[in-house]
Amino acid sequence: MAAGLSQKIATLRSNDLSPYDLFAPSSHVAIQLAVSDREMARLLNQSVATFHRQAKAAKSISSERNATLLDASTSERLLLLARLATHGTAVFQDAAKFTRWLRRPLRLLTDRSPLDLLDSITGIQ
Repeated sequence: MAAGLSQKIATLRSNDLSPYDLFAPSSHVAIQLAVSDREMARLLNQSVATFHRQAKAAKSISSERNATLLDASTSERLLLLARLATHGTAVFQDAAKFTRWLRRPLRLLTDRSPLDLLDSITGIQ
């Protein structure tokens, strides 16, 4: 499984991808997790400005193919969040139920929501 993740990270960081190809997955994951730009930036350990800059670069029709490559850490977080979103939706059998659960404070987590913990690799796993 680790080899598959490494290969996906390498693909995300490849110079053969356009800025849109690099940023689109984070927009897709944000939709799956039902999080705002600010929340997604926090989950990716980025500033909101950096997140928006990547979005703008992705949407622009630019011939610069390596205008905004994701670094290894951001790529890994994005892939883990995508995997979590897919797994959570499968477990709850409903995306809306999963996203509600993500935001619900849990006694087990000292009244924090699971979403609060997703800003680290350990929290995602």
